[in-house]
Amino acid sequence: MDCRGRSSLRWPRTAPRGTDRPSLLSPGDRANRRDAPGNALRLTGLASLSESERAELPELVLDDAEHRAVIFGLFGVLPEHAAEFGLEDVYTAQTTWDETMADSAARWLNASGEGARIAILAGNAHCHESAIPRRLTRRTQLAATSSAIVLQSELDAPDFSAEGYDVLIVLEDTGSP
Repeated sequence: MDCRGRSSLRWPRTAPRGTDRPSLLSPGDRANRRDAPGNALRLTGLASLSESERAELPELVLDDAEHRAVIFGLFGVLPEHAAEFGLEDVYTAQTTWDETMADSAARWLNASGEGARIAILAGNAHCHESAIPRRLTRRTQLAATSSAIVLQSELDAPDFSAEGYDVLIVLEDTGSP
């Protein structure tokens, strides 16, 4: 399976200039690229996107209380105070990425037929049960397993919580980057 354009790894994600090949970027990726008109999504929210850009986005669920608590908790802010800190548009951008990854995975699963499986490698906030897994299940009615990759030393951190993850993949600290 060709995974280019479906992850944040540094693979070529757009067609070379002068070719007729379409971009490999998903709508959510295009809306958040530095040079895209919709880059302001994280700064000025959905209002920064044109009508045609908004039409390309997958269905967005922005009122999931658990997901809002998880994401705003990363900033040390309660959801009811997010607007005071200018975080609502950051949340919208984060959720757009989650929804886009879930939508792309759901479309691939649906096209691949019965018995197809997929593993999504993304940041821990994206892999929390309330993020991509819940959004993928909403689209496919299939169970999804949430996982987080953590260093052994992170398990003892006072702010660490395994809540919201079905599986923890614990890596040994090696001291090298």
